[in-house]
Amino acid sequence: MPAKLPDLGVGVMWFPGLDGLIGHADAIDFLEFEPAVGSIGSGHVSARVPTSTKPIVVHGVTCAVGGTVPPSPEDMAELARVAAVVDSPWVSDHLSINKLTSTGLGTVHTGFLLPPAQTEDAVAVAARNLRLLQAAVGRPIAFETGVNYLRPQRGQMSDGDFFAEVAEEADCFILCDLHNLWCNERNGRQKVLDVVDALPLERVCEIHLAGGYEKHGFMLDAHSGAIDSELVDLAVEVARRLPALRAVTYELMPDYVGPERIDDEVFGEQIHGLHRVWRARGGSPESPASRRTGRASRGETTSGQWEGALASAVASSAPTGVLAADPAVPLYRELIDTVRRGNLVTALPLSYRLLALTFDVQQADELIARYTAATPPEAWAYDEAKQFQEFIASSAPECPHLLCVINFELGACRAVLTNEQVRVRFDCEPAELIDALRRGVRPRPRAGEYEVVIDP
Repeated sequence: MPAKLPDLGVGVMWFPGLDGLIGHADAIDFLEFEPAVGSIGSGHVSARVPTSTKPIVVHGVTCAVGGTVPPSPEDMAELARVAAVVDSPWVSDHLSINKLTSTGLGTVHTGFLLPPAQTEDAVAVAARNLRLLQAAVGRPIAFETGVNYLRPQRGQMSDGDFFAEVAEEADCFILCDLHNLWCNERNGRQKVLDVVDALPLERVCEIHLAGGYEKHGFMLDAHSGAIDSELVDLAVEVARRLPALRAVTYELMPDYVGPERIDDEVFGEQIHGLHRVWRARGGSPESPASRRTGRASRGETTSGQWEGALASAVASSAPTGVLAADPAVPLYRELIDTVRRGNLVTALPLSYRLLALTFDVQQADELIARYTAATPPEAWAYDEAKQFQEFIASSAPECPHLLCVINFELGACRAVLTNEQVRVRFDCEPAELIDALRRGVRPRPRAGEYEVVIDP
């Protein structure tokens, strides 16, 4: 077993947009932090690492451990660096796939966390990646139990048995994301309590809780508001079985904070519910052998074959193979496109506004849809924006000054990433162009040759 961990209590996943709520909540014992929050490119961590006298736990999203492509040395080093800065008592990341090997393209990012095959081969792959991550960060490691919108696959392990075998093989902790498991159950996968009963309970160190919503008949893990009271009650029941529970964490995206959504009063109620879960912790673990359910045949699908089927399914509007008929495949494609569009708008807000003002929002979105259909996803908003720049240069839509604005916004990102001065050329008066876009009016700048110097 890995080393004993400290008790933390009730915490919140930190985002800059949550500072107003978190600052007024004395009942919060710790913060959880994703180093990718606020980042625009690989190797750059937001300057807004939370400053707090309370403990901070690092929860990664770039070092997913479920795929045949292991986390990169650079991403693991960055996770280790941030964990050292905040003295994180443990580090976690997702038992998911975030990179695939694609024929003709090499290693590509998935654009969304995808589920691994639940086979013996996938157990070995995940355990290898977890050991690599453990060695890189030099701290206890936990993997998050993932959401999986696909139907259960014949010949593969149940969700609970797969999580259990990965934890035992890697000799690591488990971050039990109960909202993920609740979504899985509501979408037709294994029941939450059956998953929990299959786990080595002495390895479950943390619980995640969140809100979600329904889309196309699926319950989504969207971190979108209040936690369902039924899920809180279920979490209390689960916590009673967990002898090594050290933390209960609320995941909430800042987009859902506001007077008509999550305000101070509702947020306080959510934290109160998490304390109910925390107070319930403590059962004694049963022997692992008595908890295990009957396992299905492991099947012969390798992780590489599974990832090939995933790549085909999410990249094609007419997929073939084992996942072709799965109703979750169109959902995954839509979620990937939504994330990519969000990355573009995050990195290039003025460029998107220029498109919408020159054409209209629908035509601007159609152009982005053509771009996402023609290119693979990138992990970072900056890299996605650079790829979009190349697409625009080759497709040449009739949008005056578009490349100038894209180059300006990329230059601003590059200045931050490199901490160096960047020069950008314009084919019109730059102040008139940028000022009009910031005011939300269609620009009509004077023509001419100009150069703008962007300081870091």
